Amino acid sequence: MERYFKLIDKPTFFGAIALLLSVIIPLILFPDQGADIIAQAKLIMTDKFGFLYLALGLAASSS
Repeated sequence: MERYFKLIDKPTFFGAIALLLSVIIPLILFPDQGADIIAQAKLIMTDKFGFLYLALGLAASSS
């Protein structure tokens, strides 16, 4: 196990974990407000960046 831990890029790994937890924990603690924020983010992504959003989605699914 220790051998594998040495291979991890620690700042990137723990930074990603911290970022993930900083998003997940408030969503768990405040689900109603979190749902509103997620809905607003989705609305912005689909209304303001609609074509780009769809093009990136298609490009990601085709590769």
